[in-house]
This record gives sequence, structure tokens and C-alpha cells, in this order.
Amino acid sequence: MAPTSTTIYFPPSGYSVSSLQDIIDGILLERDDEKVSEPLRTEFRNINDTNNGFSAAMRFEVPKKESGWDGAEFGKTTHQSRIRFTNSISNGGMMIFGKSDLHNEIQSRLDDLLYEHGPDGFSPGELEQVEINRENIEDILESDRLIESRATYKSLDENTSSASLAGRLEESDTAERFEQRGNKVWVIYESESYDRKVGLTSKNNAAVFYGDWNNDEMAIYWYRIILNEFDV
Repeated sequence: MAPTSTTIYFPPSGYSVSSLQDIIDGILLERDDEKVSEPLRTEFRNINDTNNGFSAAMRFEVPKKESGWDGAEFGKTTHQSRIRFTNSISNGGMMIFGKSDLHNEIQSRLDDLLYEHGPDGFSPGELEQVEINRENIEDILESDRLIESRATYKSLDENTSSASLAGRLEESDTAERFEQRGNKVWVIYESESYDRKVGLTSKNNAAVFYGDWNNDEMAIYWYRIILNEFDV
């Protein structure tokens, strides 16, 4: 099973999750893009209740480069990602489940959604992301690491911009030296709580779940383990 990358956004002023749920099934968003002649569309399907909000499948179009007689041309391709609209984060959050290289595309469409159908006064670009830094990673490892199997460090010294290690890192002298000298930006570990692998990255502010995790379990992991380190 391919790993699932997850991240969370929220508007600082909040929004009404229940009010959005009442209307989202009929919403169609459109945006212009100079690469294609027709608007790019976004719609929401398969709306389901959760114990702290609701979830929806977001289908959205992006430009896709194609070959033509006169060189490169652009068409459209459709992607789908699962989104949770939840009351468990600040005054209303949005959890994205999907490929990390699509997170920015998804976030910008959630921004459109709140601008057109969210609270009065919401401005484009207002969504904030839950950011994961080195201290957060270290605290989460301290509370839930069973085995740490991979890590990447930045800025180890003037000659080494980054380096990665693999193995049982909690027993590695090299890893201990890297911890003292570098900035840990990526880690994979076995969760003590779930006995499955989790990855954390400060680059994309994402948690990556490996193996047989369902959406409920991934959401609960965020609420109980990761967000425990944040004031949101």
C-alpha cells in the first residue's frame, strides 16, 4: 500500500463546519488559468459525517502538459483527494489526505472554497498551515517512538548540506552526533501507539503514514499525538 501524506490548514478566524457541510455537496468552483482555454473545475462528492465534522472527496482539475504538432500544449487532468473538515483543530480545520506534490494545489482550492462560501470577511491566502519544526519532531519522537529507522539532517557542517541515516537510530553513535550538529527535517519511525510506521517532515509540514492506516486512524493520530505539541 502506497504511503499517505497528510497535512492540516486552518483559517485563523475559524469557520462553521456544520454550515459548510449543509451546502458543499452542490458547490462547483471554477478558476481561470492562462495555460488552458476553459476554467479549471473543483467539486466535492461523497460527503460523510465523522465524529468531529465531515469528510468529502475533492475532485479538481489542473493543467497537464501534452505534446502537439507545434510543440508543447496543455490540456487538463483530474485528481481526487479526501478532505476532512473538522472541529478538532482551532475554530475549524481542514485535513488533506493525498500526494504531497498536490498539497499546494489542494490548499489553494480550499482557499477558494472559504472565500466564496465561507465566513464573511475571509480573504484569499488567509489559510494557515500547521507547521512542524525540529522541536516538534523531537517531542513527538520522545512520546511515541518505538524504533526510529530513517532520518535526514540539514546543515551538519560547512561542507555537508544534508545527510541521511538508516537503521536503529536510537542506538547509533553517528545519529547521536548528527542530532547535536544538524537540524532533523525528516524522520520515519515505528509508532508505539499504533505499531505502524509514521514519517514526519518539516519541509512539507506533513505526516506520512505507511501501511494499513485508515482515515479515522490517521486523523486520530494527528489529534492525539501530533497536535498535542501545538497550540491550535
